[in-house]
Amino acid sequence: MPFLLWRTGWHPVIQGMTFLLEEWAWNVFPSTTASSLVLVSVYVAVLAGVWWNWGEEEGVRGELGLKAVYYDGYEQDEKLLRNGGINGIPA
Repeated sequence: MPFLLWRTGWHPVIQGMTFLLEEWAWNVFPSTTASSLVLVSVYVAVLAGVWWNWGEEEGVRGELGLKAVYYDGYEQDEKLLRNGGINGIPA
């Protein structure tokens, strides 16, 4: 859950409150209608947050200095074949 909350791009205070709500809902025994609603609501909200923040990684990238690298198999393989493989080793 912490990784998914981080990927939402929400403010850290909102992330912490969401995490605490989820923990509270899990710790209620026996489960009640309220705890079940809170748990499902948290999961739906986190899923929506990750979904809408998926392509907008600039804030995360700028903050941590990370860069997303995507592999397009066909293009990369073509470049390797044209350039003689990896480090001169034929592909």
